[in-house]
Amino acid sequence: ICNELKKYAEALSYAEALRALNPRDARGYRYAAAIYVAQEQPDKVLEIAEAGLMIAPDDPNLLYLAGLSDVFTNRLRHFEEHFRKALEHGTRANDIPLWLAVGLQRQGKIDEAAKQYERARLALPSDIRPLFYAGVMLADAGRCTEAKGFLLNAAKRGARVNPVIQSALARCKISLE
Repeated sequence: ICNELKKYAEALSYAEALRALNPRDARGYRYAAAIYVAQEQPDKVLEIAEAGLMIAPDDPNLLYLAGLSDVFTNRLRHFEEHFRKALEHGTRANDIPLWLAVGLQRQGKIDEAAKQYERARLALPSDIRPLFYAGVMLADAGRCTEAKGFLLNAAKRGARVNPVIQSALARCKISLE
């Protein structure tokens, strides 16, 4: 409740108390990591998730949070492994293809990223981010034929006025009419 009310210091004290009472229980780590997620502190999320994984290496929530933090902090050495293990151990996170794509894109693996963006588009049908990110990435790579569908779909779904989309459409000479 404290986390939902944005009483982060109080929420963290409860998470720390839970971890102190039972340091072998992953819930205290998950709770603390969630508080840092709410505060948009990916370095702290990664620190807590990695500490939790030392005691619960198969925890799907901690694996997911570690992978997400890897991407957000641009520490791209382990993100794929964290996400793969999270999936193997039953995570309910359905946005993993999106974050895999972002990480792969940052590594310059455009073909692999494009495949993950397509998976993300299917997994997150109401989310514009896979369309937006894939279209811009492909346009930036000069792959306008591949970018066209993503860009047009993103534009039709509300990103038409976004300057990044407008620029990508212009670079690829794609008209909205």
